[in-house]
Amino acid sequence: MICREPEKMPQRRRRGLAVSTGAAGALMLGILVAEAGGLHVNLTTSMPRGIWRIEVAWERIERGEIVSVCPPDTPVISEAARRGYIPAGACPGGREPLIKPVAAISGDLVTVTARGIDVNGELVAENRPLEKDSGGRPLRSIPAGTYRVTADAVWLLSGHDPRSFDSRYFGAVPLANIQGIARPVWVIRVIAAALLACATNIAPATLEAVIEVESRDDPLLLHVNGLAAQPRHATDANEAAELAGAMSRGATASTSA
Repeated sequence: MICREPEKMPQRRRRGLAVSTGAAGALMLGILVAEAGGLHVNLTTSMPRGIWRIEVAWERIERGEIVSVCPPDTPVISEAARRGYIPAGACPGGREPLIKPVAAISGDLVTVTARGIDVNGELVAENRPLEKDSGGRPLRSIPAGTYRVTADAVWLLSGHDPRSFDSRYFGAVPLANIQGIARPVWVIRVIAAALLACATNIAPATLEAVIEVESRDDPLLLHVNGLAAQPRHATDANEAAELAGAMSRGATASTSA
């Protein structure tokens, strides 16, 4: 992303290259291409859409950590995949890893009721089990009751989107399924915050909405305003980073004349 400088900039230097919304995160990431390894593109609404980095070296999972986890191979998960909640991916069973926050760890007491889920007596926000999905199909939550989290498991609950498919429906997840800690690299909210440097008079919520609409919810989409031949669509985060880096270097060269 290239921000135009103030009006005192000479006219010949105002030939800014605008890289449009869906590309913004990937373009920023191009500057950080050295960190391209271990990237994951999240396209679901359970957590902010965009590019996450997975840190595979970890000793202990704490409550509140965001993790990348392979969903357990259970009938509930199989049904979720058939309904389209979980995209195809490289996890066992051919499913994509999930990006979810850890709500309960070893020794915690989880209480499931119709009003939501308590962890050690505290109600987790935005986690009332839903009766139907967005398509009107019935959802089956785990049975009401009290569950003590075992030493080899965690519960995953996302307050980012109340329609998240999480432990409300599939219960505890084995620690062995966790791939690593997930850190946001460039996600919708981070991208909007970065774009404020170029659009100081636009509300962050407006920028987020523009990004989602213009990118068609595709964090790998690259677009250069005014360019007849647009960049090809990247197949993964690494390729997006390489393309964005090349575009960023070209933009810098074009504005330095």
